[in-house]
Amino acid sequence: MESRFNVLLNFVYPELVEWARRIKKRAAITIAAGLILPLFLATPLLNTQTDVAYAASVGELQGQLNGLNGRIDALKNGLAQKRNEKASLENQIAIFNGQIEQLELQIQATEAEIAKTQLEIAETTQKIKETEAELKRQQEIIKEHLRVIYEEGRVTAVEVVVSSNDFSEFINKTEYLQTMQQKVQETAERIRELRIELDEKKKSLETKKSDLNNLKGELNARKADLDAQKAQKDALLAKTKGEEASFAAQLNETRAAFSAVQSRISQIIAQQQAPKAPSYGALPSYGSVKRGQVIGYQGNTGYSFGSHLHFGLYRGSQDIDPMPYLNNGTLSWPLTNPTITQGYWGTFSHRGVGWPGGIDMTQYFGAPVRAAADGNIIFNGFDGATFGHYIIMDHGNGLRTLYAHMQ
Repeated sequence: MESRFNVLLNFVYPELVEWARRIKKRAAITIAAGLILPLFLATPLLNTQTDVAYAASVGELQGQLNGLNGRIDALKNGLAQKRNEKASLENQIAIFNGQIEQLELQIQATEAEIAKTQLEIAETTQKIKETEAELKRQQEIIKEHLRVIYEEGRVTAVEVVVSSNDFSEFINKTEYLQTMQQKVQETAERIRELRIELDEKKKSLETKKSDLNNLKGELNARKADLDAQKAQKDALLAKTKGEEASFAAQLNETRAAFSAVQSRISQIIAQQQAPKAPSYGALPSYGSVKRGQVIGYQGNTGYSFGSHLHFGLYRGSQDIDPMPYLNNGTLSWPLTNPTITQGYWGTFSHRGVGWPGGIDMTQYFGAPVRAAADGNIIFNGFDGATFGHYIIMDHGNGLRTLYAHMQ
């Protein structure tokens, strides 16, 4: 067992990482386990029922389909609910945006009105200063008038008559004094009324400005409240969108799993209905095998898209094109008169990079697979993620062959 392990490890270990990357990025540890552990388990070669044995029965798969179908319905309902929630949130956010925009316009209008009122207050304050200056000027005039009146008031009517040249001058002096007294009274009254009017106007403007500032504060508070509510809705919308995306991704994955199970059911049914391979007796699991000896049957196990045989030729750890060796008779064909479905230089070939390399060929499902040359089976195992059931043979002189996807 130790010698088999050393041979296989020396053959495949340098290429494990590269093979893992190319075969659907499977972890290298999984591949190593698929290659090495079967040596210790000494798994015997499976018979013509290998595909069915490694797969669940149609009934079990149908049960999986039913479960997946129920999950698909649940995910569809969940996805529809999240889409409805998203639409509702988007509508609420649109309403919030409209209300916030309206408040912003009101705030701007209020700020403009405050600025206008402030300007009016400044103008009124200036007028009050000018009125006060005028009042002082008029007060000086009044003082002068009062002085004249006082002076004139000390003169008796007889003195006024005596000092006048004639009666007309007496009348003029009398009227002048009366007119001066009247103007003093009028000027004082007008200035008093103007001061009162300006004071009242300034007071009214100050009140208006205070009211506008209060209104601006209320509008800002309402806007802040709407902003906070909108932020909550935005966060909830982002969460809902994430949940919607998660439901959609799970739905797609579940649908893919559903399709995969359906395909597997169809595959099992097709394999069960296919003609059975003739019996060649007990097949070798390990050890010496002769050229042309049946070692397995064409199948469709592992990562495969239809029944075929993957055949590889290696010198050391380097894969080489097996066609020249098959065509010149150095190796015999593992299938009888097969159809080549994937050449060494084909689109999906791994040529020239070591493991796995090789070509694909097909005869029919269940066709016997024969050893291409005398040698020893050094590995016989199964890996459902890659080659399914496959065998590695050592032919000496550093040559090895690979037979994969068998039943």
